[in-house]
Amino acid sequence: LFYTVTTVSGHQISVTPGHYIRVENHGYVIASQLTLSHSLFVTHLNDPVRIRSIKKEFKAGLFNPITLAGTILVNDVFASCYSLNNLRGTHYEKHHLYAPFRLWYYVTKYYLEFGSEVYDIPRDNIHWAIGIYIHYGHYVVFIYQSLHALFLMALMEFFLRISEIIHPIFIKHAYY
Repeated sequence: LFYTVTTVSGHQISVTPGHYIRVENHGYVIASQLTLSHSLFVTHLNDPVRIRSIKKEFKAGLFNPITLAGTILVNDVFASCYSLNNLRGTHYEKHHLYAPFRLWYYVTKYYLEFGSEVYDIPRDNIHWAIGIYIHYGHYVVFIYQSLHALFLMALMEFFLRISEIIHPIFIKHAYY
């Protein structure tokens, strides 16, 4: 099942119900939550464009590339590279979860100088590393959230230590 969304400017995009689309004032929403009151972002137009129609259609084929920016242009309409799967979360959370793959790309391309065969798409259209990520999504999300919490705790500890150093200096200057 696909949602084919047409804007008042005639631009059209077909996506699965769980695919994220960028809309005005709401960031990214999944296609199944789009309404005629939403406006999409289209290239070469200064303002977002209102949705004219949303049709449910059966289509064959599916392609979900992952880009370095996490976004893609489809028929001049801005869309996310991410969709709902075992890696639950928003477009932005998924973009953070896929950061290791972007790092891997940069390291293999610019430092290890591997050829394009590293990035070839396998026969079943899912790269083995992405497949593992999706299959073990609940673990990936748990690790991501744990590291995020750990980072925030370390940041708080850092600022507490800084304040312990700075506080006596301000107290000393307050009495002069």
